[in-house]
Amino acid sequence: MNAAFAKFFAGLWNAPIIVTPYIAAGYGDAAAALLALNEQIPAGSNHDRKLVDAWARQTRLDHWFETKAR
Repeated sequence: MNAAFAKFFAGLWNAPIIVTPYIAAGYGDAAAALLALNEQIPAGSNHDRKLVDAWARQTRLDHWFETKAR
């Protein structure tokens, strides 16, 4: 998840050096996969749970918690 945040801000600030250590450590593909989920799920608080669940599945943390509908 840290690699995804670094990749996001590296793009936002046009500063690729921010994500370089994560790529060197082998987390570039994982970061890209998480950020791809952000593109697939609509923005807005109504979709926050979908995004959290998607990230949890991608990182295999989905069995640690359960989201509930509002």
